[in-house]
Amino acid sequence: MVESLVETKYGTEIYTPVKYYGKWPFRRVCGMQEFMSVLLSLGNLLPHLLHLVGTEWRDALTYGESTTPGGEERRKRRNWMATPLRIYGIICVNTWIWSAIFHARDVKWTEAMDYHSATAQIYFSVWMAAYRLAGPPPPAKRSVVHAFDDDLPLFRRAVRTLAPRSPRRLLSRALSLTLPPLYVAYVLMMSVLSNEFDYGLHMRINIVGFVLHQILWAVWAISHRDRPYVSRLVTFLVGLMVAGLLEVLDFPPLWGLLDAHACWHAATVPLLFIWYQFLKDDAAWEVKHGCGVEEFVDLASINGDPKYA
Repeated sequence: MVESLVETKYGTEIYTPVKYYGKWPFRRVCGMQEFMSVLLSLGNLLPHLLHLVGTEWRDALTYGESTTPGGEERRKRRNWMATPLRIYGIICVNTWIWSAIFHARDVKWTEAMDYHSATAQIYFSVWMAAYRLAGPPPPAKRSVVHAFDDDLPLFRRAVRTLAPRSPRRLLSRALSLTLPPLYVAYVLMMSVLSNEFDYGLHMRINIVGFVLHQILWAVWAISHRDRPYVSRLVTFLVGLMVAGLLEVLDFPPLWGLLDAHACWHAATVPLLFIWYQFLKDDAAWEVKHGCGVEEFVDLASINGDPKYA
């Protein structure tokens, strides 16, 4: 019924679009309900795929090369943020795949997968921001075999491990312990224990995560403002806030295809390339300066880039 009205009367002077069950009607293209949102979801997928599979990303984000003082041995050195960044890329790819599927066919289960995947991405981003803010983990001073060769009582050793003195590292540990069970509880509450999906609660939960993400990265940017690539992070954070305003506009779809939500997806595509360039520069800086790397030996300028010299 809705599609027939759209096809016959969109673009005429007598037709004014109205919402049906809280959603605007769209023209279908190749059977897809929100064609532009599908295309732009795939556009957002592209930077994450390039991050995961591109050889340039693997080289710059995860590895550097060092030699022993005598020059006898060459080693591959793994960047300390490599694993979180890979997990982040996988989560984001999953999110945008489900976003494209949901916009192509809006039914209950595709909606749930889209919304829950988006929440997972937001709160993993919160954790990753806290983990990055805490800085590189301290190098291990002893092997696992000698972990208990310590004069401290067992309880105090456990407290020292789980509750570090650094407030930033304590925040990172706290989020590591609390976010996974809270996310599982959220999914169960929204899609298993409840008969109806609570859109208002879902929106509030995601807004809290977005605000936390912005604050944590803003604190990192202020505390590392002397680094030459921080401006990219600032551009990304400000761009996200401006792009989010498009969701507030909520205008009827232009030509039955392009609504405010699709415009928001369009705005985030270039921001993601800026974001990944920041992550690449940050990883290169960390490798260059030996942050989080044990037995670091000074390296030559990465890729001949003078800003890391």
